[in-house]
Amino acid sequence: MKKPLQRLISILAKGRFATSAVLVAAMLAVSSARAQTYTKTTLHEFTGGTDGALPNTRLIMDKAGNLYGVTQTGGKFYNGTIFKVDVSGNETVLHTFTEAPYGAGPSGRLTMDAVGNLYGVTQGDGAFNAGTVFKMDTRGKFTVLYNFNGGQYGSTPEGGLLYVEGEGSFFGTTFLGGNLNCSSSGCGIVYKLAKNSSGWTLTVLHAFNGRPDGTSPYGELTRDAQGYLYGTTQTGGASNVGTIFKVRGRQEAVVYSFAGGSDGQFPSSGLLLDSAGNLYGTTPSGGGGRKCVGGYSNGCGTVYKVDASGHETVLYAFTGGADGAFPNDRLVTDAAGNLYGTTQQGGEKPYSGTAYEVDSTGTETVLYNFLGGKDGRFPDGLAIDAAGNLYGVTELGGLKSCLFESSCGTVFKLTPH
Repeated sequence: MKKPLQRLISILAKGRFATSAVLVAAMLAVSSARAQTYTKTTLHEFTGGTDGALPNTRLIMDKAGNLYGVTQTGGKFYNGTIFKVDVSGNETVLHTFTEAPYGAGPSGRLTMDAVGNLYGVTQGDGAFNAGTVFKMDTRGKFTVLYNFNGGQYGSTPEGGLLYVEGEGSFFGTTFLGGNLNCSSSGCGIVYKLAKNSSGWTLTVLHAFNGRPDGTSPYGELTRDAQGYLYGTTQTGGASNVGTIFKVRGRQEAVVYSFAGGSDGQFPSSGLLLDSAGNLYGTTPSGGGGRKCVGGYSNGCGTVYKVDASGHETVLYAFTGGADGAFPNDRLVTDAAGNLYGTTQQGGEKPYSGTAYEVDSTGTETVLYNFLGGKDGRFPDGLAIDAAGNLYGVTELGGLKSCLFESSCGTVFKLTPH
């Protein structure tokens, strides 16, 4: 199953793997590229065999510097894996997904508790073929905590989990399910998963209705000190191009409804929250109120800020040239407040993507241009360590002998110099 962002890009780009000479020339004509300021190291190249294939979510890092992530396919049963890459670049498969009733196609970033247990979601299979929430403990024991039923309690979780350590509870969203009057498959939910004497119980905090609150939430949630959960919907809202919402208890409110022009559209990543209550995110389309380079009618995406009063400011609008196109996944930040992310396309190789920085003035700097082929293409979000090193995955690229597509993806490190 494709990620929703990939489905959007397929619509916008009319075929992600197209190789129009006119489009390539137009993209390269943009003169906003910056010099590379980071050195890239490939830590692992996926083979498509038992080690997995097509990683497509942000990595997490433990205190020792080990990286953890998932692949959406590959593994012994071709249903995806959970993997670890240590500081030396050695990859270990921690779990191989089988099929129902244990889930398949892991999606969204993993989360880790204080003792090192890993938690995540699968978008498919499970007891009702609607996805699962799972746990893998430090001994390697894998447990399905919850099976989504495809009805009012949600279907197809995509955005990973938010774990609240003090409560022992999880919060998340499903792309479908919930209010079946909204559509035949539902418009998605926000949920809480908590353990009680009878096991794990899911509570629906909000079921989306399309308009005005949004449709198809995607991306991990974030939570403030008052207990409000914040997230995005890809569509719905006043203009049917997505919303930012907040939920506390069972009360939901729209923080911002995208208009679909210069402010961006179809947000498909989680939000970054600062100490002042400002929210930061990306949209893979919209921005600038003009056609994107290459002829896309809705723009090539934005990095935006929404303040505590609900006012949105576009910090940067991508042109689709050397600066990148279609920013994806949740932003990360350093101690100075600079924002870091990836674009799935654009850059020096138009179909390969970039890693970028946006500073507090809205200046965008390309930190690395992915070159395709063995170097990797279609990066999917970043993690950052205390030294400012950036880590991530590319969905494709690496070994040409991959069993899927033409290549199976990589894990990489970007080192500042």
